[in-house]
Amino acid sequence: LALKKATKTIPIVFADVTDPVAAGLVDSLAHPGGNLTGFSSVESLLAGKRLEILKETVAKLTNVAVLWDPRNPSSKLEWQDSQVAARELGLQLYSLEVSSADKYESALREASRSHSGALSVLSTPLAAAEQEQIVRLAMKYRLPTIYVQENFVTSGGLMSYGPNQS
Repeated sequence: LALKKATKTIPIVFADVTDPVAAGLVDSLAHPGGNLTGFSSVESLLAGKRLEILKETVAKLTNVAVLWDPRNPSSKLEWQDSQVAARELGLQLYSLEVSSADKYESALREASRSHSGALSVLSTPLAAAEQEQIVRLAMKYRLPTIYVQENFVTSGGLMSYGPNQS
């Protein structure tokens, strides 16, 4: 957004934006307009599928903690889509809003204390940067967890469901 405000002439290519229209980067996916274009991921559209997979995997699952960053527009959209899907699946969501790495420990401890039966980690740059910490804490607090990206699983996480970034 800062680059969009800074120039109207220099071409800008973005990568891995969940919804560039909602983020205010482009006018539409079909006709971006302006000087921005790029690659959109589908994490938001798959939020419900991740919850469905958790429900199929964890016996008698009723409560799911959702780790997301309210400062990130894509994460906010995924959170909203998760709420819609949860109602359809009969799940109660517990919001874990984390905007800095030093808050993950307390957030996952809170998820455990809230009797959440599982954890869904939404796509954020912060979560991607802190994947090893998140995986370690999910194991520490015994929370079956689904992630958006496969690299969380290669770091020891339980499972992922999302687009193949490579």
